[in-house]
Amino acid sequence: VIIIPEEKFLAFLSAQPQALNALKPELNSSGKPVLGLSPEAWELAQKTSIKADKRSAAINLLPDELVEYQARRSYWYLLTRALPPALGLLILPLGLFILLNNQPAGSLWYGSRLIATFLMFLLFTGLLLFQILDWLNDYFVITNKHLAHREFNLLTFRSNIVKIPIDQIQSVEVDRPTLLANLLNFGTARITTAAAVGVVYFDNIDDPRLVQQTLTRLRQQVQDLDAG
Repeated sequence: VIIIPEEKFLAFLSAQPQALNALKPELNSSGKPVLGLSPEAWELAQKTSIKADKRSAAINLLPDELVEYQARRSYWYLLTRALPPALGLLILPLGLFILLNNQPAGSLWYGSRLIATFLMFLLFTGLLLFQILDWLNDYFVITNKHLAHREFNLLTFRSNIVKIPIDQIQSVEVDRPTLLANLLNFGTARITTAAAVGVVYFDNIDDPRLVQQTLTRLRQQVQDLDAG
C-alpha cells in the first residue's frame, strides 16, 4: 500500500494536470473498473479545486473544498443591461448622417454636431463596457462546504463576498417572476440561512432549480454525516 498525502498529491496535479487523465477508470465488459480510479473517485476528481476556474478562485477556496456549482448571471440578464447602449451605438451613425446631411463641412454647426456625436459615441461605448465588465466580475459558487456570492462594484472597485457554511442553510426557493423568465429558464434562487446575513440571493441565473437541487443534496450529506 502506498499512502500519498493529499496536499502533496494536489500539488503534483497542479504542476502536472495531464497526469489525472492517466487515472481515468477503464471498465471491463461487466462494468467493473479494472484500471485507474473507481467511477465514484473519478467523478470526485473532476470537482477538485484544481479544475476550478476564475469564478471559484475569486472565492478563496480551502484546499479540500470541491466545487459543486459555479455560475455567473444569465446571458439574458446581460442582454437586457447591455441592449440600451448597444442600440445607441447602432443608431448613432444614422443620427450623424441626418444631422450633417447637406451641411457645409467647415461650418461651426457642422463642427459642434460632430464633437457632440463623438462624445455620445464615447458615452455609449463606456456604458456598454461597464455593463459587460460588471457582469463578468460577479460570481455564484457552491462547494461541499460553503455557498458564496461575490459582488464586484465597478464604481468603487471593491468586492463584497458573502460566504455561508452549508450547515447554516435552512431553505431554498426558486423564483421565476415573469412568463419570459419561465420560457427562457432563468430566475433567482432565494436561500434562507441561519447566518447574520439572513437571505442570500443567486439572482438572474440560468436554471435556478439546479442551485436548489445542489444545496438539497449537500444539506442531506451534512445531515447524514452528523448522524453518523
